[in-house]
Amino acid sequence: MLLGLGSAPVDGVVVSGQSLVDQSVVTGESMPVEKSVGDLVYAGTMNTVGALEVRVDRVGEDTTLAKIIHLVEHAQKTRTRIQGVADRVIQYFIPLVFSIAAAVYLDKTGTLTRGQPKVTDVIGFGLDEYDILRLAASAEKLSEHPIAAAILEKAGESGVKLLAPQDFEVSPGRGVYARLEGVEVLVGHRRFLESRGVSTERPDKASRLAKKLEDEGKMVVWVAKNGTVVGLLGVMDTLKEGVREAIQELRDLGVERIVMLTGDSEVVAKNIAHQAGIDEYHANLLPEDKVQAIHELRRQGYLVVMVGDGINDAPALAAADVGVAMGSTGIDVTLETADIVLAGEDLSKIADLIRLSRRAARVIRQNFVWAFGFNAVAVSLAGMGVVGPVLGAIMHHVSSTLVVSNSLRLLR
Repeated sequence: MLLGLGSAPVDGVVVSGQSLVDQSVVTGESMPVEKSVGDLVYAGTMNTVGALEVRVDRVGEDTTLAKIIHLVEHAQKTRTRIQGVADRVIQYFIPLVFSIAAAVYLDKTGTLTRGQPKVTDVIGFGLDEYDILRLAASAEKLSEHPIAAAILEKAGESGVKLLAPQDFEVSPGRGVYARLEGVEVLVGHRRFLESRGVSTERPDKASRLAKKLEDEGKMVVWVAKNGTVVGLLGVMDTLKEGVREAIQELRDLGVERIVMLTGDSEVVAKNIAHQAGIDEYHANLLPEDKVQAIHELRRQGYLVVMVGDGINDAPALAAADVGVAMGSTGIDVTLETADIVLAGEDLSKIADLIRLSRRAARVIRQNFVWAFGFNAVAVSLAGMGVVGPVLGAIMHHVSSTLVVSNSLRLLR
């Protein structure tokens, strides 16, 4: 099967070609993954550049995507009888559960982070930041690669005026070559530059700085001019605005444990967790691992809220006491599995939900006390003959009106 740009319909193995595939929706990895001969491709993932010839291994119900959906169904079905009763009741009392949530699990990609690459570092060797961005962005101008889009975005933010490439050649998943006003420019992976005869050992500090960027969980893009390395770009998925403040809000509300779950690498997970102010995280997780982590915490007596957005989060959303899907444009199976769907991607809305739930819980308790107390008095008076049928009916309606009026305070 020839896989062009777009979503893969099957699971298979690459038999020819090179490309970058965005598989964040299935695995949770934040950056596109390089695919070449022998690598696996999963149904539901997005081929972002070039074309791949794929040998079809699994279709329909046998694909990884279908197995994740089955895992959701299994998480929903395999509960004890008492859990089933509790779940049916809990649907009507989600505000109560949310108000006493003791643990919040957060997916990383798309929930804490933007889910898109962004240039975070520009390092020049003999050239300043403007010149490095001008070379890199001009060379990438005709590319459809997501990293190219990030470089062009950074150049636009920095007010860089681009050059028109006279020659342009793309090596899918590896890098690009362009000739700009007589200057030959290479932009891409280290191996790509080396395959074009460029030494990446010069200047001496290039390798050291590249290793530093990689240790921070960043993808390193090398820039060469006329056969010499002149710059490095650090690219990574970055936190959404306000995430650190939103995490602190949850702590201030008394949430005992805030945990980040991700299918991404340990290095990336550690870096993002540190930026977000999260002390506890788990990396390299498969969808079933996230479910197991939630089950373990529930066995310890915690009420767990899971927040996610991708297909790989759906089983965990089903396993949690309350599942929250971020973004109204999410995947259907994720939105259908969640108990709550938040329009937009502002993480501070989780804290707002907890505050609203606590207010709702207080109002529910007030309404119960009022309704039972008022009706108990009314029944007692009716039994003593003090209140007749007509007055009793009026008192009943007054009681209901007061309960509804009290509930309307939640809209303020």
